[in-house]
Amino acid sequence: MMKKIETGARAGAVAGAVAGAVAATLLVGLGLLWGARAAGWVTFQKKSVEAAVEPSDENLLARRPATLLCELRQSVPVNGFDSPLKDSRINVLAGVDLKAHTGWYQGDYSLSETRKGSLVEEGPLLQVSRPALYERHGAMIARESFTLDRRTGEFQQSLLLQDGRRFELLRGYCGVLSKAPF
Repeated sequence: MMKKIETGARAGAVAGAVAGAVAATLLVGLGLLWGARAAGWVTFQKKSVEAAVEPSDENLLARRPATLLCELRQSVPVNGFDSPLKDSRINVLAGVDLKAHTGWYQGDYSLSETRKGSLVEEGPLLQVSRPALYERHGAMIARESFTLDRRTGEFQQSLLLQDGRRFELLRGYCGVLSKAPF
């Protein structure tokens, strides 16, 4: 009978020690979380989380030139603009500078960084275009342009041919490219 009482007391002591360790771990974890929040490393505000992932952060674009990473569907003519289009997926960089009113993107028919287009703001829509005069696929291209919707990150690129036809070659979505601080 004496052995049974001893085993029960030992089990109670072990359970008490486990409960104490769990409580101590929770207190240390909460203390670390409180410290991280006080230091500004952790935030619980929904707005700050959205701002970190929102591709169309108008305030960020207004403060400085922004580089965007775009995932696009490319529809390129195979043998002239009247032929069937070949579709593919590409990733390109684009850039906008609201202070300088310029924009660019990389691609086959592009407004390059060295020959930027003029940027016009129409609410949340940014329109970048540049006159052009060169021949591709047997047709003269008169204007290159793209639009970027700051609310959704939607990107559309099109070419205006000299005969008045418009071809949309690129369409997809862009997000602000964030560079690491190191």
